Amino acid sequence: MTNKEIAYEKIKELVEKFEEYISTYKHTDYNETQTRIEFINPFWEALGWDVDNQQKKAPHNCEVLHEVKPTFRTLFLKMSIIVKIREFIGKII
Repeated sequence: MTNKEIAYEKIKELVEKFEEYISTYKHTDYNETQTRIEFINPFWEALGWDVDNQQKKAPHNCEVLHEVKPTFRTLFLKMSIIVKIREFIGKII
């Protein structure tokens, strides 16, 4: 499989997981950190990003800088990304 196909499969799995447990993810007890760990980070990793700085780069050269204090706005934006991913996959399946 090509890198693109592998990324597609990983993202498809994330979308399927989200759809299967959507009521849990919409619950107010499910927070932004959980969303990031279960969906956002794996999404970027599927696209080849070094989310956790596995390459041990200096902080100013990291591909991803983690937020110090998450906000509702960032959670909303991240969930919107998941919705867009689902729509994207729906169009190409």
